[in-house]
Amino acid sequence: MQAFGRNQISVPRSGRALQQVSGFGFQNFSKKISSVTYVTYTGCSVMAYIHGKLGIKVTTNIHQAYRRTSMKTIKRRDLLKMFSFIAVFGGIAGGAAYAFVKSLFPKVLYEPPKRFKVGAVYDYSDGPNFVAEHRMFVIKEGDKYHSLSSICTHLGCNVTFIKLSEPRTVTVRGKEIEEKWEFHCACHGSKFYGDGTPYTGPAPSPLPAYAMAISPDDQQLVIDKSREVDSNYRLTIQV
Repeated sequence: MQAFGRNQISVPRSGRALQQVSGFGFQNFSKKISSVTYVTYTGCSVMAYIHGKLGIKVTTNIHQAYRRTSMKTIKRRDLLKMFSFIAVFGGIAGGAAYAFVKSLFPKVLYEPPKRFKVGAVYDYSDGPNFVAEHRMFVIKEGDKYHSLSSICTHLGCNVTFIKLSEPRTVTVRGKEIEEKWEFHCACHGSKFYGDGTPYTGPAPSPLPAYAMAISPDDQQLVIDKSREVDSNYRLTIQV
């Protein structure tokens, strides 16, 4: 027996080919069924023949096996397509639902008002007065008022008011001033002169000073944090 190609074989003269069936994926081998019967698989062809005699018929179910395998492959593909569709559609629907729910609860940043009342002039004594609600110092010097932030310019801790045992004269930015108090930060050791200028520690800038006014309706002191002013600013109120 000789092979003439991938899908066909030759049979000896004494043999007789009974059936040739197109198949798939078999390795070449020969199997002896009886002393005179052989089934030979070559490439994608199946040839059964009887050596020297006629009368035995060999059948195969290769086509049926191929169809079953093809159907399994198609079913798997359909299943994968279905899962892919569900995943994509579910993702889109979930994203839309999340966006809708999120739109019902908008993120709004509520900031405290920049302009606010801090009480009547009669509520304050001479020197710094701490207004904890707004983290501000309202400083009264006779009939003059001014304000300083209590927020340390290093990392935002509250500074504390330190009253000096006696007044002293210091030079701040080339100008001599008399101070009766200072502001110290306990967090990292920053210290500020009475006008808010830092002189030691990590604080990089002075304590901000803000404009003040009198409310026309109830005569309360008003601080306007939208207007930062020089540390020499004073509001004079004649009582």
